[in-house]
Amino acid sequence: MKKEVLIVLANGFEEIEAITPIDVLRRSDINVTIAGLGGKTITGAHDIPVECDVDLNDCKDIYDAMVLPGGMPGAENLAGSMKLKDMILSMAARKKVIAAICASPAIVLAPMGILNGKKATCYTGMEKGFS
Repeated sequence: MKKEVLIVLANGFEEIEAITPIDVLRRSDINVTIAGLGGKTITGAHDIPVECDVDLNDCKDIYDAMVLPGGMPGAENLAGSMKLKDMILSMAARKKVIAAICASPAIVLAPMGILNGKKATCYTGMEKGFS
């Protein structure tokens, strides 16, 4: 059975931090679902629109892993979503993989306590949000 990975995009995401994992995972024959926070067309930090597979609100909690690209204000927009927070907490409770890039570890995961007791990396200067 193929692994299922969810990549969540919010307006202001860093394009290379989203497209590169999508490309590498799909080349590895992994099922990737791109979910948009607030719709199916999400615009990156450099004004590049990306058509997502689904709206995040339509996602079920079936994924083996999740990837959260960084970028500003993309990471802040991710952090503001209660639906995403609920999915992250559910996945963490089930010991699923939650990957975050650049600003997202500090902006999205650290305030939720997901990184407590773990080593993590983030965009330079944002590590002050880690416990």
